[in-house]
Amino acid sequence: MMIGVLLAVPSSAARAVQDDVITDAQITAIRTHCTDIQGALNRLQQADTLLRHNRGQLYRTIADKLMSPLNQRIASSQLDGAELVTTTAQYNKEYQVFFDAYKNYDIELSQLLTIDCRKQPTSFYDKLDDVREKRIQLHNSSVKIIDLAAQYKKQFDVFRTKQLANLEKKS
Repeated sequence: MMIGVLLAVPSSAARAVQDDVITDAQITAIRTHCTDIQGALNRLQQADTLLRHNRGQLYRTIADKLMSPLNQRIASSQLDGAELVTTTAQYNKEYQVFFDAYKNYDIELSQLLTIDCRKQPTSFYDKLDDVREKRIQLHNSSVKIIDLAAQYKKQFDVFRTKQLANLEKKS
């Protein structure tokens, strides 16, 4: 039910059409469901913290225990793994974007939770919109990391196929 209430409050795109004006109906809905909304946001913050921690660890593990050691092994064997190294660098850069985006999102969400939505529904609404934008940025960064990991895998598959073909030619 609360997810529906949270989603019923229009996003920034819809707000832009409304000239950044919150309606009386939206103010009433926020005040009426304030406790439920705050409870849902608290649960969301707890779930997102755990998810970010687990994903962050997974993303770091992929870079630190897979990509970097493999790149080093390829280089020490004097093989051409330039594409893999480039993708690893992009991956590490995007991980930092993800990490920073999460910090910004968490700060905005924490600030949102300090606003009394009964007394300050407009401020609450505006901050909720900011939180949505930060969460979208966090999601987009996560998608980019996953895409870069998939790109690395494809590049490795091509690299591996070439190396196996070279070995067969030598045999």
